[in-house]
Amino acid sequence: MGNQPPKIIYTDQCQAMANDIRDVFPDTCHRLCLWYISLNATRHIASYLRIPDFKKMFNKCLYGYETVAEFQSTLDELLVTFNVTENEWFKRLYTLRKKWCATFSLHTFSARIQVSQRSESTNNVFHHISAAKMRLIEFVHHYDKQVELTRLSELEETFHCTNDVPSTAKRSTKLLYHAGKVYTRKIYNLFGTELTASMTFKMDEVDTNETVHTFELSQEGCNRISVVKLNSSDDTITCSCKMFESMGLLCRHALRVLNVRNFTKIPPQYILKRWKKDAKSRIGAQEHETLLQQKNKP
Repeated sequence: MGNQPPKIIYTDQCQAMANDIRDVFPDTCHRLCLWYISLNATRHIASYLRIPDFKKMFNKCLYGYETVAEFQSTLDELLVTFNVTENEWFKRLYTLRKKWCATFSLHTFSARIQVSQRSESTNNVFHHISAAKMRLIEFVHHYDKQVELTRLSELEETFHCTNDVPSTAKRSTKLLYHAGKVYTRKIYNLFGTELTASMTFKMDEVDTNETVHTFELSQEGCNRISVVKLNSSDDTITCSCKMFESMGLLCRHALRVLNVRNFTKIPPQYILKRWKKDAKSRIGAQEHETLLQQKNKP
């Protein structure tokens, strides 16, 4: 039993938990983990997953769509084409689609985490520092050591972020240089990926209403059109893909518009404190040096 994968079924107990979350935390967006759904699919619809076309469409439903219309069209096609309507697990999954399909919650900030990876990574740490026959005092000792290493690693990253601008930013566009000055290294890399990808989009201004300009962006060979609206009076910008709302980072579509409109800096309202180099400014250099000294002790 211990070696079997967890059997994740949306039971009455799970429904009770969902009801409690709704009542106690009414503003919370309750989601189901996509990793566990994929795992459970291998148990309940294994015969369908052996069909290449079904597996491709099913995976696209899990991870591949930006709009509700695209997602719903493919999911409905799956039900009809492969006659999955009689499978109880899939029918239950269908009724719960708003809890696992990201397109229904793009308006909610989640850093685009679609699986329970934060808790799983924590479990993994404890798995490596503990054993079934370990005494409590030994576990506490290993736990304290792991916490010290984690904090030191985090402070070292903060130190590098605070005292350096990536070399690629120094010799690139002004937007990327600004990102290198304000963002942590991780977020800077994500921003750079979006900025590079933005160059592949064709942009057309389709409407202007006083200070609000509407643009449609598309890529060659792709039918998807993203709609970006820019208000030139206050530099507010929105995109139909809702990456900023869900991730807290401007998307490639918005960056394409800003680039073409000759923006040299990211509008301040689109720089989240949590992604900035000084997000943990309360931790000073002295604490960093203290931890480094502890690390180097014999």
